Amino acid sequence: MSAACATGAALAGRCVVVTRAEAPDGPLGTKLAGQGAEVRHWPVIQISPPADPKPLVRALESLTQYDWIVFSSPRAVAAVTGRIDGLPEGVRVAAVGDSTAECLLEEGWPVDLVPREFGSEGLVAAFSEADFAHGANVLFPASSIARATIPDGLAGLGARVDHVVAYHTATASLDSAACLADADSGRLDAVTLASPSAVTGLRTALGEMSFVRILSQVPAVAIGPTTAGALHEIGMAPAGVADPPTLDGLVDAVVAVITAGSN
Repeated sequence: MSAACATGAALAGRCVVVTRAEAPDGPLGTKLAGQGAEVRHWPVIQISPPADPKPLVRALESLTQYDWIVFSSPRAVAAVTGRIDGLPEGVRVAAVGDSTAECLLEEGWPVDLVPREFGSEGLVAAFSEADFAHGANVLFPASSIARATIPDGLAGLGARVDHVVAYHTATASLDSAACLADADSGRLDAVTLASPSAVTGLRTALGEMSFVRILSQVPAVAIGPTTAGALHEIGMAPAGVADPPTLDGLVDAVVAVITAGSN
């Protein structure tokens, strides 16, 4: 058994790119470093409060008028729970997956629905199976660039959905020449993508030619089927997809991809 395996450092000597917006000591980078990886941070998105917070403020002030509040990301949870003291009685809460549900529970909020199949499509399917949507008033606080899958899907099931911006997502700048140099050198072993916006942000920040060139050389690992779908939509295929779609699952998927590539 190698020293890396003996210490549990499955990624010792490997270099993994983190594209999500987090500090150098952020959760994904810390988990990867805990497995022995050298972490390169390419933050391709910037998160900020909504340019116009009034729609969110008004919705939260009238939260008792809603039957459900639906969360599709931990950042949406933080944006909402940071503005109000607690959840009014009678309002039920849905989360798109375990990571989002865990954030809600950490804030002391109940979670009434988490789909068996994590992701936006899975959440809509869970509402359909339980017949929770018809006639329901639903608040969907989300990113400024959130996909319409959830609000459109729930509206199609008969819900009245208020889709409000809870936080603003913008593309950050990257030194594409430096990123290309890293990829061309063979120093990179995987690029992690923790959201569909990370796919879009990386593509925009690098430019189309550099984006395709890098992901043709370095395995891309997606946090779940929704993010994998964002890659497929632009003609790219992930080398691995986390299951479950959590940060821990993403780290496990990186380990699996790199291990398979070295065999």
